[in-house]
Amino acid sequence: MTAPLTLEQARTLVAIARHGSFAKAAKELHKVHSALFYAVRGMEEALGVELLDRSGYRATLTAVGERVVEQCE
Repeated sequence: MTAPLTLEQARTLVAIARHGSFAKAAKELHKVHSALFYAVRGMEEALGVELLDRSGYRATLTAVGERVVEQCE
């Protein structure tokens, strides 16, 4: 991971991790669900890693995602 996250990106990822839901995180951050989805996708592309596992009903943090959230808190 070479690209640092912005404060806004860190807040977004931490909110998603805390709530376990894009919708609840979006409500907390006063943003729309899709804005968070695209923000996370942009972070993943910039960092070159997957932060969320989207294979199940709900997106969950990957091991890398967990480490990134730990560093953001």
